[in-house]
Amino acid sequence: IADPAATAHGIGDIYRTADDLGPLVVLLDDIDLHIKRRGSGSDSSLGSLLSALDGATKRDRVLTIATTNDPKSLDNAATRAARFDSIVEMGWPTDAAVAAMLRSTLRRLPSADVDVARVVDAFPAERTGADVSEAIRRAVLVDGEAVTTATLLSVIGERGYAATVPIGTYL
Repeated sequence: IADPAATAHGIGDIYRTADDLGPLVVLLDDIDLHIKRRGSGSDSSLGSLLSALDGATKRDRVLTIATTNDPKSLDNAATRAARFDSIVEMGWPTDAAVAAMLRSTLRRLPSADVDVARVVDAFPAERTGADVSEAIRRAVLVDGEAVTTATLLSVIGERGYAATVPIGTYL
């Protein structure tokens, strides 16, 4: 991830290189950190992206995918048709997806003894894949590779996997 000034300067280079290397996919991760509504961020980043995307529409060998957690913060000019042809909204992972994430990660911990169904039921409905990963990471800090259902339920119950705002004085 680069700061907005680097994005403004480098995005054109990325698409010029894409012309030479295509077919390829350009992934603009967390685009909302760089491309905001006019007047609320670096307008030069927005202008550079719009120019690059407009040039990319002439290229049939470049697919651009952008991700954001805050689509409402993006300028309408960036999200209009012919710049991004489709918008796909991803909801919260289903229970089945969370169970699959747990099983996949726990396979790497052969000493783990976890009732996946109980752990899935303990998570709130609005959980992310990152929440699942962090809950397992925290449980590993307690149990080592022998993660248990009880430890995972404790981490989830205390919301120990969730980021918290620090309280106090920091330098």
